[in-house]
Amino acid sequence: MAHGLGYPEIATAAESLKKQNIRVTLRAVRKELGRGSLATIHEHLSKWKKSKINDKQLHIGSSAASRVFGVDDAGSESAQLRIELDKQIIKTKEFENQCVLLQEGISQIEKKREEDIVEFQKCTAADVTNESMRATAHYTGIIDELCRERDKLIAEIRTLRARLQLPPPPPKPKF
Repeated sequence: MAHGLGYPEIATAAESLKKQNIRVTLRAVRKELGRGSLATIHEHLSKWKKSKINDKQLHIGSSAASRVFGVDDAGSESAQLRIELDKQIIKTKEFENQCVLLQEGISQIEKKREEDIVEFQKCTAADVTNESMRATAHYTGIIDELCRERDKLIAEIRTLRARLQLPPPPPKPKF
């Protein structure tokens, strides 16, 4: 069963285009992936672009802060600490982006799992129905055969009673 595109596939395609110095557009991503609706691609590509804007703002913000606080001297201890802090902030943002990707992947897996459960239940219900029909037909055949044998035995009993000139049996009480 094919599944729809999610954020991970679209983000990967966008990164690939960016590395190839190709402008990241809806159609370029669709061409890179070879499939997908423009609506789905737009939804996830917007998230990807927003995360890239946040990354740029973080970088610009840390550079501006360095200038504001007079930390332009790259050799100073506070400048080194600021650079290290910026690196950690960028790593944190990357981890957050990876978390988003993982959550998207988990959501897709859960959706697929739900679809598989429904499919399994349909198959199971159909299998049970088919098995029930086979069993019903089998036991109906057995019941029919037993009824025919009973009728033969009743006929034989009547014949023997007639030969022996025995009175018919009393009727069975109805409960």
